[in-house]
Amino acid sequence: MYPNIGRTNGILHSEWSITPPCIILVFFLSGLLLETKLFVHEIIRIRLHLLVQIYSLSFMPAIVYGLALLYLRTMEHLYSFNKTLIASIVITSSLCTTISGNVIMTKQADGNEYSALGNILGVFISPAIVTLFMKNPLISLLIATEYNVTPNNHTNNLNHTLDYKKTLINLGYTVILPLVVGQIFQLIWSARIKALANKLQFPKLSSVLLLLILWCVFCNAFANKSFKLISKTDLIVLLIIQVLIYISFSLFIMIIARLPLINTLYSE
Repeated sequence: MYPNIGRTNGILHSEWSITPPCIILVFFLSGLLLETKLFVHEIIRIRLHLLVQIYSLSFMPAIVYGLALLYLRTMEHLYSFNKTLIASIVITSSLCTTISGNVIMTKQADGNEYSALGNILGVFISPAIVTLFMKNPLISLLIATEYNVTPNNHTNNLNHTLDYKKTLINLGYTVILPLVVGQIFQLIWSARIKALANKLQFPKLSSVLLLLILWCVFCNAFANKSFKLISKTDLIVLLIIQVLIYISFSLFIMIIARLPLINTLYSE
């Protein structure tokens, strides 16, 4: 109803007043809650992280990318789907889940949030995958056509946007630094921090912070009238595609993770 409140450059200027502070607080709280010994033990579980990263940042993007190309070359004449949405599906399939959401949701599901922190690698890998896919003229042309720009200019703009130096700096002060500071506090005042965490319900506080971040995202979407730019038919098709992708890949990784050989490798 009031997207101007939480959108970027809106009333609250969420781009600096809400989103960065919330992300920093989420990882600071994670640092306070994580026991250092367990954290180190989980981080060095190379085979577990290798399985997750290969599946989410190699297997999934490659399959979705291949299906998108198959549609564009063989089935586009049957149903003309929104070009930008096709490219967007390819891009989002190449992205890692948000680290803050990864930790919070894993913890809420009684999972091992220490292992979820291995997702930090995705911040470095995802931009490289997106850049690689966008070099394909067929995919790059989809966005270029929608916005009436030449594919070459669009590719140049994309490469300029995916700034690794900026990514590393943002990762440093929003993720790594708060996590390290939280760990230092946890080591020095572990008993007090534990008591404070139980009293103030740190996990629930992290969930509230995540909701604020999501609220800002939706404020931007509604303020920019993003949903009105998509036809109802395309929106329904998009929802069906996303649900199928989520269910299919979730079921597949559940099957893979329960294979005796794989289970032995990542559980050791």
